[in-house]
Amino acid sequence: MKLLGQIKNAENEYDFSHLLYYGDYACVNFLALYPQKCQVLKNTEYPEELKEEFGISDARLFHRKMIADGYLEPSSIAERLSSDSLEDIVKIAEEIGIPSVGTKEEVLQRLTLNCTLEQLEKYLPEEDVYSLSEAGKKYMESKQDLLDLYQKRDQYHVSYNEYICVKSKNPELSFQDALWQVMTTRFNTHAENMEYSLVQDEYLNMYALLKDQARNGEALNALLTYFFMDLNVFDATYQYIEEFKRSSVTVPEFLSKEPLPQFTMKKELLDQIAAMKESYQPKAAESISQNNVSYYANTEMFLKILQQIFDGTLSIEETEQEINARIPKALDHILRAEQK
Repeated sequence: MKLLGQIKNAENEYDFSHLLYYGDYACVNFLALYPQKCQVLKNTEYPEELKEEFGISDARLFHRKMIADGYLEPSSIAERLSSDSLEDIVKIAEEIGIPSVGTKEEVLQRLTLNCTLEQLEKYLPEEDVYSLSEAGKKYMESKQDLLDLYQKRDQYHVSYNEYICVKSKNPELSFQDALWQVMTTRFNTHAENMEYSLVQDEYLNMYALLKDQARNGEALNALLTYFFMDLNVFDATYQYIEEFKRSSVTVPEFLSKEPLPQFTMKKELLDQIAAMKESYQPKAAESISQNNVSYYANTEMFLKILQQIFDGTLSIEETEQEINARIPKALDHILRAEQK
């Protein structure tokens, strides 16, 4: 669901009536990208992300709209001169005839307080530049959730459309509660559809959200559930079994013809687990292994690997070899059971 802002503006020289964008999500994050001393650019100079992420159909015109709406205003004299060197600022002060001794900030303050715009105009950059107005700052403060949503997009993987759909139905929900509702709804849908790679990914999203809420025990459990599924090459193994069930060949024929699932350890994942050592509870890890399907790594192996991670003694190569060595025999047993 895309929320499109369409604004008619009869008084302004710019016509915003056909401008498309994703509501407040586009507005507040555009302002975050261009908060100070920014001139209106050519459309080709704006990042493509403005269209892809925020649905902005015309970035240059949208920039003009932010100015027309009062969220951006002409930058102050001090802001416009702030990129000049101290030497340049001193020279301006001397030419105008005000004291030029002091730091750059002190001289700038004297220029701002004691000079008119007409006096300083010839020293200012020719281009009009804009910064956040007070109205723009207040607007951004009121939409902090949409700023956080964008900043955390690579950790939570929740889109604006998913988030705003939940918030429109339940406006009273906090930012994090709305995210949790999105994630749990997706999780249940993926589980019902037996899309186990997506189920597994959702555990990572939940881990990121729980960790940001300082719910470290729950965050680690979500991460360990992802890890347990990883050790068992869960999605690839499930797909392998389903492919066998659709075939009409014998188990030995299928095993010899189809490439076996392979386990590869993720170093980044090990680092994330090790960093949460203080929140580790062996009983919780045991429960995770017992409540999930184990193809290759059972509870004993899972707990042993976790202890090695926390002790810093885990050999990635040996663990990969051990699990991959178990796969042929385990699959032979699983597929024969499916044939009965």
